[in-house]
Amino acid sequence: MSKNEENVQYLFSGGDAGNTNIKVSYLDNSGNIKDLIIPTIIANAPAHISDLGSSKAVNPTDNIHILLKPIDTDGFIKGGYYFVGLAAKLSENPVEAQDSVHKHDSQLHMIALITGEAIAGLENGLEGKVVAPPSYGLPVELVKSGASASFLNRMKGSFEITFIDGFYKGKTITIKHEVDENRPVRDYIHAEATKAGLGLGFDIKKFELEENDVDESIVDPEKPLIINDPGGVTCDIAVFEANGINPTLSTTYIEVPKEFEQANLEKYVGKKVGGNHVVETLQELVNKAIVDVHKENNLPIFNDSFFRDRAEFIDVVLKPYTESLVKGEKEPKIVRSFGYVANLDLTDIVVPVLDEYGEMIYYLNMLTRQKASTIQNNMIAGGGVILGYKVLRERQQLANGSKLYELPPEDKLHISIYINSRGYLVESFLKNPDIVEKLKKKPVKK
Repeated sequence: MSKNEENVQYLFSGGDAGNTNIKVSYLDNSGNIKDLIIPTIIANAPAHISDLGSSKAVNPTDNIHILLKPIDTDGFIKGGYYFVGLAAKLSENPVEAQDSVHKHDSQLHMIALITGEAIAGLENGLEGKVVAPPSYGLPVELVKSGASASFLNRMKGSFEITFIDGFYKGKTITIKHEVDENRPVRDYIHAEATKAGLGLGFDIKKFELEENDVDESIVDPEKPLIINDPGGVTCDIAVFEANGINPTLSTTYIEVPKEFEQANLEKYVGKKVGGNHVVETLQELVNKAIVDVHKENNLPIFNDSFFRDRAEFIDVVLKPYTESLVKGEKEPKIVRSFGYVANLDLTDIVVPVLDEYGEMIYYLNMLTRQKASTIQNNMIAGGGVILGYKVLRERQQLANGSKLYELPPEDKLHISIYINSRGYLVESFLKNPDIVEKLKKKPVKK
């Protein structure tokens, strides 16, 4: 190995560009998987320091203010000063994900992904140029339409990121997305859900692949498999057969199809299947309930909303409810306090909406299961599992005790949101054994 090769810095990561959050899973210096998450929001920012806060008490994914400089790229991704994540909420014109904008055409998703990779690199103590083999996902329908190549071309090259404020204020790192032109695009850009089995079934510890305690049928690449991945805006369903992904049966749902009418499920037809819509609906309902209590008690109302964003609502209102279900509670209450409003019971507001969402995901899975009736192995994984967990768990088993589908094990439910990013990371790890060996030989940075 030459001296130059010895000095190359590498970062293994997998990036899942969700419409609510950007998830990046990466290997730390010890060869173990770490995850980070950034709300999918950006905004144009000033060139001067905004004094958002840069003490070491700040979370690395908060107060993100960067200067992005694309280098040797195709020019699609625009350089400039940006707020990324929650910091963008401070801007007058934050940009959030829109249903009409596809990820391979979205500056928002690409800039947030690159920022997440930059933070992962800095978390590993890396600065300067860092080689990061790209490994991302796109919705099944976009992959079927050929969007993968354009997405990869736009992400190729190097991106210099300087942190103007936040935890890494003053730090600069250059992420180089190195692509072997002799490899197929599918080595770098994956159909969403297709790597969920890897993300759920495997872990990486000390640069060694380890199997998680899950049903082997959902991680065996030789066995046919249906993977249902409910996300923020879409529900991706991928069907694998002996020759790979079945493009006819695999699809991306944005809303419930008319086929539901055949099963007397007309009430669902046309409803949005993305978890974002569920959370936004609940935010409005819960916000109204809080406002009503203020009015009843003659309390002043200074804000239109009592939640900063979807992520905060999920953490405060929804996540504890799912955790209670996982612990074995049958009908946990959702009682929360907001400012002067104490112990507000939201159970009857929130649970019916979550249950309806769980039913939609359940029936979408059954629709594909009946179309691919000879495939027995079936998994539902992804961020939406947490929202619809109660119904999905209750309906997981038939009366005779056989399982309709696999869900993430309870001890892995907390990583459901990272199933895709972890799967992309594991795939990249397997596809680049030469880099793995180089990293094993490097001294561990503290």
